[in-house]
Amino acid sequence: MYYSEFERNKKIEGLLEKLAYFSVGLDLLVAVATFFVIRGNESYALMLTISNYLLTIEVGFTVIIFVLLVAMKHYRKVVDTVALTSFRNKYSITTKSKGHKMLRFVLRIVLTPFSATR
Repeated sequence: MYYSEFERNKKIEGLLEKLAYFSVGLDLLVAVATFFVIRGNESYALMLTISNYLLTIEVGFTVIIFVLLVAMKHYRKVVDTVALTSFRNKYSITTKSKGHKMLRFVLRIVLTPFSATR
């Protein structure tokens, strides 16, 4: 793993940690609103509904960030494997298949967002 990739992973892990703290705050908000709604104060029902929607959005962001983190940790291995496979297929005498071009095209589209250096 290159140092720039390591730094990107650290940034995403930091974002995931901040999102975890935000999740704890939302959980506290849900607990307080639920307490008041159970006690009969219906004016907190809107706060409970909004906090539940925010939790749903937060879980969606968490899934996206987790998938990005896993993809970035395995990015180099995937790229090296694809490059080696396409090189073998391109220069192999026994293989006349054009399937590697389509695979390379699809993987280039899928993996392009992860290859940008920042």
